[in-house]
Amino acid sequence: MRFRDRLLILGSTLVLVPMAAIVVLYSLIMSSSLAEDAARIVATKLDLLENRIASSHEILSRAGIATNEFYVTTARRAIAESFASALGEGECYFILDSAGAILETSTDGRGHTLAPDDPLRSLLGSAGTGPGGRQPRESSLRSPVFPLPGSKSIVASLPFLPWDWTLVVASDESRALAPLNRAVRLSLALSFILLGFMGAAIFLVTGRMSEPLAKLAALTSQLGEGRRGLSLDIGGRDEIGLLASRFNEMARKLDALTEGLETRVEERTVELTEANRRLNEVNASLAATIERVESMQGQLVESEKLVALGQLVAGIAHELNTPLGAISMAAQSLREILSDLPGHIDQLSAIGEESRGALLTRLIGNNLTVPEHNDRTERLKLENSMTAELRARGAADGGETASLLYEAGWRQEPLPAALAGSAAKDLAWSLYEDSGLGRSADVIATASSQAVRVIDALRTYARQDGKRELAEVRLETSIERVLTLFASKIKLGIEVSKSYHAVPPVLASEEKLAQVWTNLIANALQAMEYHGRLAISLSSSGGFALVSIKDSGPGIPDEVKDSIFTPFFTTKPAGEGTGLGLEISRRIVEDFGGAIDFESRPGETTFRVRLPLIAKP
Repeated sequence: MRFRDRLLILGSTLVLVPMAAIVVLYSLIMSSSLAEDAARIVATKLDLLENRIASSHEILSRAGIATNEFYVTTARRAIAESFASALGEGECYFILDSAGAILETSTDGRGHTLAPDDPLRSLLGSAGTGPGGRQPRESSLRSPVFPLPGSKSIVASLPFLPWDWTLVVASDESRALAPLNRAVRLSLALSFILLGFMGAAIFLVTGRMSEPLAKLAALTSQLGEGRRGLSLDIGGRDEIGLLASRFNEMARKLDALTEGLETRVEERTVELTEANRRLNEVNASLAATIERVESMQGQLVESEKLVALGQLVAGIAHELNTPLGAISMAAQSLREILSDLPGHIDQLSAIGEESRGALLTRLIGNNLTVPEHNDRTERLKLENSMTAELRARGAADGGETASLLYEAGWRQEPLPAALAGSAAKDLAWSLYEDSGLGRSADVIATASSQAVRVIDALRTYARQDGKRELAEVRLETSIERVLTLFASKIKLGIEVSKSYHAVPPVLASEEKLAQVWTNLIANALQAMEYHGRLAISLSSSGGFALVSIKDSGPGIPDEVKDSIFTPFFTTKPAGEGTGLGLEISRRIVEDFGGAIDFESRPGETTFRVRLPLIAKP
C-alpha cells in the first residue's frame, strides 16, 4: 500500500471515528432523556385516571352505593369516556380486574381477558408504597392487546384496591423516540457533508506530502537497478528535505563504490578462472586416483581370496586325491576282471544259457544285494547256511565257497544248481570276479561325484566376480559348498552341527557370499586349532535371512573387539593373516543390504550375518 493511501486512511479515520462517537453519544443521551420524559407523561396520566376513579368511589361511598354493580359500572364507563380524550397519539389505557379481564380500555379489547403468557399479567395487583400509600410501577414491554403489538411500549401501572382493579397507561416507545430519530438522521446528513469537505482537504494535503516521497521511491528503485548519476531535487529544511539530501549523498557514494567494485570484480574473475582451471586439473587427478584405489580394492579382495585358497590347497588336494585314488583302484580292478573275463565265461558255461544271462545281469547290476548286514554274527549265520547246502551238493571247500558267494552279493537268494561237486569253488570265484564289475562301477560313480563336488565348490569360490549381475542365491547350498573346501580340516577334530530351516533365496553374488563364509569358517577353525565344535544355523526373521556361525574357541579378547573389522588388523601370528578378511566380509554383506555382527566370550564366539530376503511380488 502506498504512503499516500495510508495517509488518506489515517486522516479519514481521525475524522470519522470522533464524529461517529459524537453521534452515538448524542443518540444515547437523547434516547435516555426522551424515554424519561415519556415515562413521566405516562405516570402523570395514570395519576389523573386514578384520581378520577378515587373521586367516583368517594362519591358512591357517601351515597352508600359503592358496592352496587350497576352504579360502579356506570361510573367506570363515564370515567373511561372522559379519560379517553386526555390521551395523545400512540397512548392507551386499561382497567383490569384481579382475574385479568379488561373492564375498560381505549382499544378494542374491552370484555376480553389477558392471555396466560401476556406480560401485562405481571402487573395485576402490583403496587409500591409511597407518600399516598401507592406508588406507580413503570416498565417497558410488549403486549398483544396494545395498538401496535410488535412494538415496545412505556407502561405505568397502579392498583386501585377498593374495587380490586389494576390501572394501566401505555405509550408507544417508537413514537416517544421519533424526535430522536429525526435528530440522528439530520446529524448523519451533516456528518457526511462535513466528511466530504474533510476528505477533499485530506486528499489535497496528502498529495502534497506524498509527492516527494513518491519521487524518492522511484529514484530508489532506479538506484537498485544499477543506474548512476541520480539526484533528488527537493528543497526545504523539513524532514523530507533532509531525507532528499541524505539520498543524494548516498547515491554519490554508491556510484563511487560501484566503479571500484567493478574493477575488483574483473580482477577477481581472472583469479577465479585460473583457480577453476587448477581445480579441474586436481579433480581429474583425483578421479584417476579414485579409479586406481577402486582397482586396488578389487585386487585386495581377490588377494584375500587367494590367500584363503592357498591355505586350503593341501586339504583340497587331499579331498581330490582320495576319490581319484579310488577311481584308479576301481579301474585297475576292472582291467584285471576284463583280462580274466574269457575264463570266467567258460566257468559260467556250466550254467544254462537262459539262467546264465539273467545271472550275469543280476551280478553286474548288483541286483542280488539285499540290505547290508553289518552284524558279523548274521554274516556267519548266512555263510554257514550256504556252506551246509554246498557240502550237501558235494563241494570240496564249502566254507571258502560260501564266503565268495557272500561277497558276490548272495544273501537269501537260491544258489545256482551248477554250484556242486569239485567245480563249485571255481564257479563261485568266477561269480565273485564278475560281480566286481558292478562294485567297481559304483566306486567310480561315487568317487567321481565326490571329486565333482569338490571341484564345483573350488570353481565357485575362485571364480572372478567382476561386475556380474546379482542373482538368487540359496544360502544352504552356498554354505555347503564352502564346507566342502574345509572337509580335510574338519576331519582333524571338528564336530560340525547344522540347523537349516527353510529360507527363501537372497539377491546377491554367490562368489562373494562364498568368500564371506570362507573367511568366517576359516577364522573359527583356526581359533579352535582344528579341535572343537562348529555350529552353523540358518533361519529367517522379519524379512531377513539369519546365518549364525558359532565356534568353541577361546573367544575374542575385550580389548580388541572394537578393532575386529579394522583393515589390516589381525590377531594371528605374522604370515598367517592379512587382516582384511573380516573387513572385506563386512563390506560384501553391507553391499547386499545386510549387516554382520558378533558376540564373544571365553569358550564361544558367534558371528551373525543378516541378509534381506527377496521380496515377494
